[in-house]
Amino acid sequence: MNRLAIVVQRYGAEITGGAELHARWVAERLRDRMEITVFTTTALDYLTWENHYPEGDHEVNGIRVVRFPVEEQRDLDHFNLYSRWIFNEQHRDVDEQRWLRMQGPFAPKLVEALPREKRRFDCFFFFTYLYYTTVKGLEEVSDKAVMLPTTHDEPPLRLRMYQKVFDAPRGFLLNTEPERRLIDQRFGLGHRPVSVVGMGVDLPASVDTQPVLERFGLRQPYALTFGRITRGKRHDLVLDRYPADKTDLDLVIFGKAELEIPENPKIRYLGRVGEDERWALIAGAAFTIHPSPYESLSLALLESLAMGAPVLVNGDCVVLQEHVDICDGGISYSGESGFGPRFLELAAMSEAERKRMGEAGREYVMKHYDAGAVTIKYAEFLEIMMDQFRR
Repeated sequence: MNRLAIVVQRYGAEITGGAELHARWVAERLRDRMEITVFTTTALDYLTWENHYPEGDHEVNGIRVVRFPVEEQRDLDHFNLYSRWIFNEQHRDVDEQRWLRMQGPFAPKLVEALPREKRRFDCFFFFTYLYYTTVKGLEEVSDKAVMLPTTHDEPPLRLRMYQKVFDAPRGFLLNTEPERRLIDQRFGLGHRPVSVVGMGVDLPASVDTQPVLERFGLRQPYALTFGRITRGKRHDLVLDRYPADKTDLDLVIFGKAELEIPENPKIRYLGRVGEDERWALIAGAAFTIHPSPYESLSLALLESLAMGAPVLVNGDCVVLQEHVDICDGGISYSGESGFGPRFLELAAMSEAERKRMGEAGREYVMKHYDAGAVTIKYAEFLEIMMDQFRR
């Protein structure tokens, strides 16, 4: 059986979004076809990288996970200040290396372990281009490496050191065609193997919406946004520009809030919810809101479309805009001033029109992001790469 090493900055059943969830999804879907080991850190919180899990060998949902300590926690205020400087001023290569160490997670023991394990594994699969674990890990095992970089057009991508990072892998698994175009324009893919796969959507067998809505005291129709509620994802814009006085739709929010939720009877913050509740809340929404300017795929968007919920997306994000353009499952806004009018436009649509959008979105996800089909694409690409590495 082929042996696959997955390298990712955090890993755990408690981590329910981003590249970390993507890595866990791939590991759990491929475990019957490959022997998989995850190399990661002891961190749970991506803001500070504070050590949370114990070091050493563990098992998470049937996957072997080897955790290494983070040796420096991140001072977020200092890091943000340094980032603003390095993104806007002339600087040296040594300054970029300092930024990378501050970005973290600074886990040199993880990086040192990879070359020791090189003979044992047929392929090293790195998730996310951005972090120390990928930048330094690729230097050690590049001739057996594949990367899923989760690339989007953001300031760090313009740092010089990332040219070397994107030159290192022997192949790429990517989330969308816009991501492929961005990488090719910025760094060049050359003739290396590339597969645009994304992530499969695992849908529940059934969804019972009404009991969940009653449990939370929600009335339909409502608009919904969910996930990590942060300024980085521009949920501050949603909260600031939600036209509460011009619409009958309440704004419902669930997930981990990293910004203050205003006191407003029409804004219902539910905190973290269970998996069944999550699907019911999405299915019950008149539409869902996806305000992030930086996405390489957006699982939250795909889940919404799969549940038949139309979407309102930030059109300044190329990936979100392309999803909507292809499937006609929602509408987009541009700029801060565009959010309110487009919210009201979607809210004013007839139930029949929103249902048409929802059905178009569901068909799109089932065609392109079926979990079984996506799993096969991952397995076949990685097996081809492993055959090449053995030659």
